[in-house]
Amino acid sequence: MSRSRMRRARIDVARQWRDERGSTIPLIIGFFIVAGLMLIAGVVASAAFLAQRELQAGCDGAAIAAADGIERSAAPTGGSLPFDEQAARAAAADYIVATWGSEAAAVSVQVSFVPGRVVVTCAKVAQVPFDEVFSPGGIPQTVEAAADAPLIG
Repeated sequence: MSRSRMRRARIDVARQWRDERGSTIPLIIGFFIVAGLMLIAGVVASAAFLAQRELQAGCDGAAIAAADGIERSAAPTGGSLPFDEQAARAAAADYIVATWGSEAAAVSVQVSFVPGRVVVTCAKVAQVPFDEVFSPGGIPQTVEAAADAPLIG
């Protein structure tokens, strides 16, 4: 290879290096955007998880309160105490109101009965940070809790 060709090759490499100098800035900006989106997604997922745990805890308590729905006014002479389904529903509703206070209106509660067991299903729309972006209107959550009725009539 002649000297002039080598010199031209060096000049071409130098020009190429100068032309690509600024191309790392968009890459760094892109990485920061991806890292920011991952951070925001982690915050949203954590908030949704904590809202689910809170709903589950309240629903568990409502199931236990409903399972204790025995008819206390009746005094049978023998056998087991009768289980009052209306009292169980009222006890679950009272527990939900006592637990969530003003937010109780946003919680949908369904009480169903299987022999010897009360099943409570709670549903609520969780409001999380950045919900306008990730889930407009919130994240619908549904949980189910069951409790054994201690006294079956």
